Amino acid sequence: MSLAVVELGTRPIARGESARETALGSGQPICSEAYVVSSPERDCDRQRRPLAFSSTKTYGHEAGFSCAFRQWRAESHCRFLHGYSLAISVEFQASELDERGWVVDFGALKSFKAWLKRVFDHKTLLAVDDPLLPQFRELHRAGAIDLVVVPAVGCERFAEMVLVRAEAWLAEHQLTPRCWVALVEVREHEGNSGRARPTKS
Repeated sequence: MSLAVVELGTRPIARGESARETALGSGQPICSEAYVVSSPERDCDRQRRPLAFSSTKTYGHEAGFSCAFRQWRAESHCRFLHGYSLAISVEFQASELDERGWVVDFGALKSFKAWLKRVFDHKTLLAVDDPLLPQFRELHRAGAIDLVVVPAVGCERFAEMVLVRAEAWLAEHQLTPRCWVALVEVREHEGNSGRARPTKS
């Protein structure tokens, strides 16, 4: 049986040797975690058991995606124009990591963030079927609002829009099929959010 080396912060210990006993025996403080550095058994097990890696990019409420919208079909106060500074999180997954050990390069997301700003940054979003759309178009022409007409409004629909755009970004950067979008969350505040994820075909 090959040896698996474990770092305890004092000296390497062998598999089967008690990390607590080693720390006590050395007279060194007990370290709460031990890290497996190498193990052929784990490598073989990894080949038998495919892994999916994930990373999440989050644009918090401070990112500046302050927008206004209304759900004209609602009977509650949500039918009135109101706004939030939205927080947006995108979870990417991959079947394998790139040569740098990453799912995606967060530094390459500048064009994706620019799209988010064009859609959500100080915008008034209105559903294409909103009966007041002509009046809002007049406000846009008067320079009172910066209108963006979308298929539908609400956190769930916004999450769907972001998911579609994130999938397109992956394709544009030739990251598919290695990478895919696992989940998008759009949050109005700590109490309200909506999510969208692709379903299995």
